[in-house]
Amino acid sequence: MKSVQEQQQQDIDAAIKALEERRKIELSALKDQLHETGQSLKPGNIIKSAVSDLTSNSNLKSYLLKAGVGLAIGLISKKLLKSKQKVQPENLVSRIMEKSLGKLSPTQIKLIEFAAPIIIGFIIKAISNKLKKSEDVMEMDEGY
Repeated sequence: MKSVQEQQQQDIDAAIKALEERRKIELSALKDQLHETGQSLKPGNIIKSAVSDLTSNSNLKSYLLKAGVGLAIGLISKKLLKSKQKVQPENLVSRIMEKSLGKLSPTQIKLIEFAAPIIIGFIIKAISNKLKKSEDVMEMDEGY
């Protein structure tokens, strides 16, 4: 009968050792995870991950590019329309803008200031949609 008790005691001791070893491994993994979490919460790493998320998302990149182009065009058109100085035009576009805008009423100029960025945004969106469709067609052709 002692041999059964001794066997049970040995089994219990082995189970305790296995649990202690498992506890050490899990504690080590928990410490590693805590260290990684601490590293990822540093301000520099947060900024890096945000930038990498932004650059990896192609839809967001195209949206930001469109928004930037629209904003730049809006600012340029507003600056051209608000310009009251009589500057000697150096190129054809500025001459045309000056002559055409000189004949407009202030209400029409304000309407153009408001509508130009929106219209240009629609044009850019239409061009990008067309490019995207042509890229999709090319990808489908390459797949066959």
